[in-house]
Amino acid sequence: MENAVDIESKVREYIVRNLMLKHSGTELSLDQPLLESGIMTSFGIVELVTYIEQTFGITIDDYDVVPENFQTVRAITQLVQTKRG
Repeated sequence: MENAVDIESKVREYIVRNLMLKHSGTELSLDQPLLESGIMTSFGIVELVTYIEQTFGITIDDYDVVPENFQTVRAITQLVQTKRG
């Protein structure tokens, strides 16, 4: 089972490779606001949820798909850890 650093790394790598096409060359910190900065859109959240579910073997419920859970890489990592128990 991955620890927080491993989860952060995988989530960050996915976002950089798949969602930051318009922001290439930009560094992505753990606390960078993904929604406010335009890095993540609602469609990007859907893509990321699919990736998270497949990669970490968890289910993200509809009620978990709220801006607070996808605001930063750190928030996404906390969501994954919570869902894993």
